[in-house]
Amino acid sequence: MRLLLLLLLALTSGCDLCWPRGGGIGTCAEPADDDDSGDDDDSGDDDDSGDDDDSVPDCLAPRVRPGAFEAVDGYGYGWVGSDSVDPPTFCWFTQEDGVEVETDNLSSAGASVTNDRIEWDVVWYGQTAEVVRIDVNGVLHFDYFPVVNAFNQCFAPQHELPPVAALWDNLDMLADGAGSIWHGVVGPVGQRIAVAWWQDLERVSDGQRVSFQVHLHEATGHVEVHYLQVESPQFESDLGRGATVGVLVDDEGADDPGLWIGCNQPVLRNAYSIAYWPPSESSTESAGSASSQESSPKP
Repeated sequence: MRLLLLLLLALTSGCDLCWPRGGGIGTCAEPADDDDSGDDDDSGDDDDSGDDDDSVPDCLAPRVRPGAFEAVDGYGYGWVGSDSVDPPTFCWFTQEDGVEVETDNLSSAGASVTNDRIEWDVVWYGQTAEVVRIDVNGVLHFDYFPVVNAFNQCFAPQHELPPVAALWDNLDMLADGAGSIWHGVVGPVGQRIAVAWWQDLERVSDGQRVSFQVHLHEATGHVEVHYLQVESPQFESDLGRGATVGVLVDDEGADDPGLWIGCNQPVLRNAYSIAYWPPSESSTESAGSASSQESSPKP
């Protein structure tokens, strides 16, 4: 009778029962995992890797061209951001990944990283770039044209090849503790990524720090900008205010301002990404609901 009552009590409470070697009735141990990962709960792993966390991106995986763009310029280049239909994935590389060359003593004119150091021909707006140059003020150049815009007057200088204004502002890395700039190449041949990394640079106007990276992709020729730290308690620094963001085609702005995303506007946030893609070889890109523009090579 006692045994029957124990059985009924266990069944109604949902317990699993075992018969220990010493006799009597006990509660069974938790069941062993039935997969290869060592984790049998509903939230855990279900593959052979031991890690089923889909939130960790493969930043070396080949990129897929977006199906639509937020805007397209007169040359067929388009941009997408983290809020787009086909957003770029936020990625961040460090010294452990191979971004291990620190650039010392940069002035506002920037420093050169030539194609010899990148090891492949960089084609940008229909031309092979003579240089890929990191500017301390948050710009990636494809020629030697110097840029000094201490007061951020929202103009785009005339370049032979349009620069990428990742976070074009008056930045400082010369003061003690004012940050550093790193660069390096990661990934296998054919899928390499040249990385320029602005780490904890200081805004001259208010001393706030910013961290961001520019990724130049060998396989597709597109550029991605990833913003790790652009939010600030200072209003004029917060979310990219006080900076110019975009690909700067000309300084007139009437016929083709290029891919201007923001100038002194809050268009960024932490863990935000922007990708700038060249035109496809056989199609005209559409800019969301805007009318399509014919792509043409840079003269």
